[in-house]
Amino acid sequence: MTIKGKTVKLFFEEGNHHGIINAEMINWTGFVIVAPRTALPELYKMEGIDRAGIYFLVSDEEKKVYVGETMNGIKRLKDHDDKKDFWDKLILVQTKDFNLTKTHCSYLEHRCGQLITKSFYDLENVKSLHDYTGTLPRPDISDMEVFLENISFILPATGVTILQPIVAKQDKTKAVIAFEMNNKYVTGEAYLQDDLFVIKRGSIGKESVSPSLFEGLKEKREALIKKGIFKIENGQLVVMEDYPTTSPSTAGCYLTGTPISGPKYWKLKGTDMTYKDWEKKLIEDK
Repeated sequence: MTIKGKTVKLFFEEGNHHGIINAEMINWTGFVIVAPRTALPELYKMEGIDRAGIYFLVSDEEKKVYVGETMNGIKRLKDHDDKKDFWDKLILVQTKDFNLTKTHCSYLEHRCGQLITKSFYDLENVKSLHDYTGTLPRPDISDMEVFLENISFILPATGVTILQPIVAKQDKTKAVIAFEMNNKYVTGEAYLQDDLFVIKRGSIGKESVSPSLFEGLKEKREALIKKGIFKIENGQLVVMEDYPTTSPSTAGCYLTGTPISGPKYWKLKGTDMTYKDWEKKLIEDK
């Protein structure tokens, strides 16, 4: 049996969740520092974070990100602290060795910019972020793509989602467990993948939103419409791309516009078995 798990180590510098977080991963030379803007004075005093790498200036409130590359780590941030006011969180990515060149960092900066544009965040420096400078040999590009995969994996462990894509791509190599929801207002399909409940492209929902729907879901639903993932067309909500959610209830709320219990309304495709009954049977069969 092949074990595909990964280990992420988090160190909270101040002993709380609001301060500086140092994140590392077993068998990876990279490391990540996540810090609120208010912690900059402490960061400038830290040793070992003055190397080559990339950084992100993030505003979770405005959903904006500035991505840059640096050859001197935290020192590059002093200029941004004076000239850029929108951000309230810093993410610094570096390595414990000295193998990253400026071209490596420029490549990572460019690729991260591409990923950010596919996330819920807007890229603050999209006009100035061009293709990476210089030319990387194919082996180096392969190494940087692995480095990027590790960054994309470790950031969510710190609560940072700037590189997570909005849409999902169905893995055709795996068996699909499909569900459907059909009523007067909704004709929806979904499938399970990587422990996510994915609303399938082409699903139809209600245009209107109930006043009782949670504010967070209302705001996210509106954001998905602005991003073009959902579209209002002919008085209906149309899902334009496969969209991953954390639960059948969240998916159901997006489509119906009301707070519902998803496990009771989604059914195993082609059957009358609800998600709730399917889940119960799955547990009993273990």
